[in-house]
Amino acid sequence: MSFAVPHLGRQQQGLTLMELLVAIALTLVLSLLIAAVVQGWQEARTHLAHTAVPPVLEFCLLLEQSLDALVPVAESNRADPSGGLDWQASPWALEWLALRGWPPVAGITALQPQRLHYQVDTQALELLSRANPYAIRDTSWQVQARLDSVVYPSLQFYYGQRWQAEVAGLKDFPVQGVRLTLQQGGLPYVCTFSLPDLRP
Repeated sequence: MSFAVPHLGRQQQGLTLMELLVAIALTLVLSLLIAAVVQGWQEARTHLAHTAVPPVLEFCLLLEQSLDALVPVAESNRADPSGGLDWQASPWALEWLALRGWPPVAGITALQPQRLHYQVDTQALELLSRANPYAIRDTSWQVQARLDSVVYPSLQFYYGQRWQAEVAGLKDFPVQGVRLTLQQGGLPYVCTFSLPDLRP
């Protein structure tokens, strides 16, 4: 007696033509998307390489480097609530002592007085440095950076969990930040700086 064995079809091996075409189409679409992203990135990099740094940004970066090197004026073990800053509303000037002031000034001194000064008559905001921190009557400030056509500059100081118009920090709440706001060319700018913690 013989039994008929049902014929089992061969299992499919490989891809059908339709599956192969879909895989090729997906690969092509992904390649085009990646090429567009890479081209956009290259164009943005080229644009940034040929774009000059705005003067306000350059000035604020130099000011940030100088404030990062802030040291307390009084050499004592107690905290300096003012954060080492000396603010004078008239004439508009902010002074501090920086370790190896930035940008460097001619002469070899570890500590350099720094000053942010606004000249009302010329509408210029200047970052100044002086080589000798110990000469009381020394007025030989050297201009390290200058920003012209500045109007409405103002400073605020962060302490006690809020921004204040004066630099009268408290023992428990020393000055932790400085905010410079100004207008140049009709555009408003805000530069905010975090101060180093000077508490012992």
